[in-house]
Amino acid sequence: MRKISTRQGFIDEVYTRLPGEKTMVEAYWSVEYDHMSFFDRPRYSGHESFKTQVSKARKKKRKTIQDE
Repeated sequence: MRKISTRQGFIDEVYTRLPGEKTMVEAYWSVEYDHMSFFDRPRYSGHESFKTQVSKARKKKRKTIQDE
């Protein structure tokens, strides 16, 4: 469960669970509930906050690829 303690690990886990869930929101909450059960606090304040972090991670990844 250390994986979901990091931003990228949390994002990866949401996408891993996505095929088994009906929506991205359900996949997010599935991982968030696991995070809360292990760390006694939520990782994000909600799905909107999570989407913002995904967007930032994508921009960072694109920038890294462009710099190479």
